[in-house]
Amino acid sequence: MDNSTIVDTLVIGQGLAGTLVSWELMQRGENIAVIDEGLPITSSKIAAGMFNPINTKRFTVSVNAEANIEAALDVYGSMEKELGIQLIHRQNIYNVIGNTKEGNDYTLKFDHPFFQKHTNSNPVREHHIIQPFGAFEVELSGWIDLRKMLSSIRNYISTKHVLVEDVFDYSRLSHQHDTWEYKDIRAQSVVFCEGYKANQNPFFSDLNIIPCKGDVLEFEAPDLQLTRVVKKGIYIVALGEGKFKCGSLYKWENDNTELQQADYDELKQKLDSLIDVPYTITKHEAAVRPTTKTRETLFCKHDTLPNMYVVNGLGTKGVINGVKVVRQLIETLYP
Repeated sequence: MDNSTIVDTLVIGQGLAGTLVSWELMQRGENIAVIDEGLPITSSKIAAGMFNPINTKRFTVSVNAEANIEAALDVYGSMEKELGIQLIHRQNIYNVIGNTKEGNDYTLKFDHPFFQKHTNSNPVREHHIIQPFGAFEVELSGWIDLRKMLSSIRNYISTKHVLVEDVFDYSRLSHQHDTWEYKDIRAQSVVFCEGYKANQNPFFSDLNIIPCKGDVLEFEAPDLQLTRVVKKGIYIVALGEGKFKCGSLYKWENDNTELQQADYDELKQKLDSLIDVPYTITKHEAAVRPTTKTRETLFCKHDTLPNMYVVNGLGTKGVINGVKVVRQLIETLYP
C-alpha cells in the first residue's frame, strides 16, 4: 500500500467519452488515472466530429440544440485555450438534397422558426458538387478535430496525472475498504468508457452495446474548393491544402475492424455520386462504434457496487451529447 498511486477517479478508456470525462474531472482539480491500450485507430480517432442542430434525414431539431452546442463549444474552447491548439472548426453544412421527396420534406419544415433561423433554402452553390435536386445550408454547425484532441489530452494526462497504456484486466479490479483497487492504483470512483468493448465488461452484463463498423476515406482533390462541410448520406470535410475526409458507412452488428474491399468500393461509389472532379484516395480506415438500440447516450451507475459508472454510446452527435452526459456524471459524483 505504501507504493500505491491514490487518485479520485479511475477512468477506463480514452476515446471521446473517456477524454471528456477526464477533462471535466481535471478541470475540477481532481486527480485521475486513465487506463487505455493506445490503439492507433479507434472510432473516436477517425470520426469527423461534426456538430449539427438538425437531423437532416428526418428534418427534426435536436432538443435544446442551441444551448447544448454552445455549452459543448465552451468545453472545447477551454481545451484550445489551455493546450494552445485549434480544435473547433465552425463551418456551415451544405446539405445536398437526395431526391424530390427530401426536397418536399425540407420545404414543409421551413416554416418552423428554428429552420427559418438556422437554415438557408437558397445557399451559394458549392462548385463541383453534384446536386440535381438542390441543396440547403445549415448554420450553427461545424466539426471538432477529434484526432488532435485525443492526442493532445493524452499527452496532458501523461504529464500531469497518471496514464497507463495497457489492456484493462477486469480480474484485477476489486473494492476494498471503501476504495477501488486496481494493481497499484487506489481510487474512490471508477468510470468505464470502453466503446464497443463494453460488452466484455463483467460488471455491466446488460449494456447491450451494438457494434457498428464505419469506414472513412481521405483523398486529395486540388480542384475541389469547399467552403462548407458537404453532406448527402456521407460527409466531406476539407482538411486543408486540397486534402479531404469523407465517410462514413454503417455496418450494424459488425465488430470486424479489418479493411474490406467491398466497403472501400461502396464508400468510393458514394463519393463519385457527389463530386465531379478527379481525386486520389490516400487513406482508408475503419473502426467500430458503440451504439444502442434507442440511439441514446448510455450513462448508468452500477446497481449494487459503489461509485462505479459507465459512459458510452455517444452516437453521431457525440461531440455535443458527450459533454451533456459527462456533466450529468460530474453532478452525480459531486452532488
